Amino acid sequence: MANQQQLTTLNTVLDKALSYYAKSLISRPEWGVIKFEDAELDLKRAKSILDYLKILPLEFLPDAATNQIIQAANQLTPILEQIDKFTILTNAQATRDSLVAQLHQQVDNFYSNSSPWIPFLAYQKGDVDKNLAKLSSAVEDSRNLIEDAKSDIEIKRKEIDEIITAARSASASAGAAVFTQDFDKESTELSTGASRWLKAAGVGLGLTILTAIGFWVYAHNVGDLSTPQIVQESIAKVIILSMLITASAWCGRNYKALKHLATVNRHRALSLRTLKAFSVAASDDQTKNAVLLEATRAVFSAGNTGYLEGGSGSDESPMKIIEIAKSITPKS
Repeated sequence: MANQQQLTTLNTVLDKALSYYAKSLISRPEWGVIKFEDAELDLKRAKSILDYLKILPLEFLPDAATNQIIQAANQLTPILEQIDKFTILTNAQATRDSLVAQLHQQVDNFYSNSSPWIPFLAYQKGDVDKNLAKLSSAVEDSRNLIEDAKSDIEIKRKEIDEIITAARSASASAGAAVFTQDFDKESTELSTGASRWLKAAGVGLGLTILTAIGFWVYAHNVGDLSTPQIVQESIAKVIILSMLITASAWCGRNYKALKHLATVNRHRALSLRTLKAFSVAASDDQTKNAVLLEATRAVFSAGNTGYLEGGSGSDESPMKIIEIAKSITPKS
């Protein structure tokens, strides 16, 4: 094994080599366009080995291997120093290319002497034997615990199944209750908004009627007008009445749309309450599944409320009752 003097020397060499990485070795402002891009991979390889050696237990290295690594690091360090002190004053490109070639050679030498020992040192650092012993002991303890608990698990399996069933039922009921409240709240808010639009439509209609009456009275109180004046006033009146009628109709459409959405959400809330009631009352899973499918269709289908045009009046399929009957009837 390596002695203390060798370890001190090796750590000193490693620290010196790593110190050159404090500044960029690829490019610097004072180098201008001259860069060491071709040496980037070799610089990364060298730094990775240097970093590994700094954290691994080097005292497990044999004497010969320690001396080889020290020698390879001593040959690498001057190249890093020359790159650190590189200038562009004299023959910059040729000097750069020479340093890149030398660095590649020395990194290969350092890599080949150091990398074979990295797995061994990592193994020693991890204290694998001790960890394996602890793992084996833990496995044995776990096996004993499993054997002791197996009989108890068999006894309580039925109880656990009942708890899971009850938890699922409670979770479904809670989820249905939450969404029912959400749909009810949304329906109330939409109904309130629809009432506002209905009032706005009524106001618009009233203003339209009053404006029309005003135009009629004004027309009877005015004397004879020329043809251009008649055309001008008629166009103005038509535009004003058209704007009022359009605004009233738009308010009415908004009322119908919001009222439609409020009715749909109220229908969904009622469907979820029905689902919850039937799920509690149903005695078998097949019936519950049939109720769940139909309630899901009722909640998420786009039903016709009569507020919007284009509906068929009902979204109920004539075959739906037959399908439900088939799903809940036992096969002969």
